[in-house]
Amino acid sequence: MEPKTLMLGISTLQKKERYKAAAYFGYYLYKLRAKYKETNPIFFAHELYYNKNFYKYLYEQKYFNLPKFKEICDSVYEEYDIDVKTYLNSIGNKKSKRNKNIYLI
Repeated sequence: MEPKTLMLGISTLQKKERYKAAAYFGYYLYKLRAKYKETNPIFFAHELYYNKNFYKYLYEQKYFNLPKFKEICDSVYEEYDIDVKTYLNSIGNKKSKRNKNIYLI
């Protein structure tokens, strides 16, 4: 079997179909995450944050009329934004500390 068919045919889906599948997966996985009080990262947060076309598609589709999905997406986006900024700040602090050590030598 070829790798293309191992992923449940996802590679054959059009972009909008993949966006729709990701939206539904994201919605229901978020609900399960909340139900079981999980703190694992949300898989579609990266797409929401970096793929403006995905976010725009959700908006155009009225978040597929899933209850509170807009609020969920906004919350996921904000949480990911904090994580990205925290990570970038930690990298910046490490670089500046390294630079201080280099100049002290």
